[in-house]
Amino acid sequence: MSLDLDYLKLKIELFLLRKKAKKTFPEDLSNLTLWSQSTGLKVAVIDNDGFNLKTNLESIGVSVTVFYDYFKPVSQRQEKRKPYPFSQYDIILCDINDVASGNDGFGELQGVGAIEALRYNFPFKMIIAYTGNPAALSRRIKKEKSSNLVDKIYDKQWAPEDFMETFKESSKSFSNPEARWQFIRNRLTYLDAKEKEIDKIREAFVYSCLLKGNPKFLLRADAELENLTQSTLKFLQQGSMSDALRSGLSGLGLISDVFGIVAAIKGT
Repeated sequence: MSLDLDYLKLKIELFLLRKKAKKTFPEDLSNLTLWSQSTGLKVAVIDNDGFNLKTNLESIGVSVTVFYDYFKPVSQRQEKRKPYPFSQYDIILCDINDVASGNDGFGELQGVGAIEALRYNFPFKMIIAYTGNPAALSRRIKKEKSSNLVDKIYDKQWAPEDFMETFKESSKSFSNPEARWQFIRNRLTYLDAKEKEIDKIREAFVYSCLLKGNPKFLLRADAELENLTQSTLKFLQQGSMSDALRSGLSGLGLISDVFGIVAAIKGT
């Protein structure tokens, strides 16, 4: 009987937490400690010249994988080139020159084509252009009015300390609730999500943060968040979301990443 009573109390508390999430906004969670700033982040670097700051990032708990091309190598001349799988990474740094070999349509800025493909296929990843010619990329972005193409532009000529300081600032989008939500909201707006849809996702995001902020809920967090995710996804699919948003949110894996659920159910 005691176990049943405890379970009922927990269900009531979770229900009240769901109610609270409806009226709470990410900026109200500024004092909530969620995740360490960089530990656990997975970073992919696409650069034909390699990446000499790998150990710098690993020293602060970041997992780094270096790819020397956007495409996998082929064994036969006529074989269709396929990109490496980048879905498991939180942040993708992509060089601009010579990282999409065989794609001559982009001239000296071949990597722009790779970045465009990354942005289309992974709308909720942080994509950072890592280039020795940031001015050329900035001019192209301005000319084509594609400001959402990349989230940041890093200069290869930065000193290691400047790179690390900028990276730590960028990684706040994965640790600070307000910064994380602003990043998600920007991506949703880019995908033409309606305000009603955005608010539903905001509610789910806040709920996941509140669960993480109260350790006693962690044992129930997985099931509760999965139920909320499924119901939210169903709501969105019944709405008038754009095809890009529908594609971007399809599957529990990606939508879990959007809500911060994976981080929320980790141990304290």
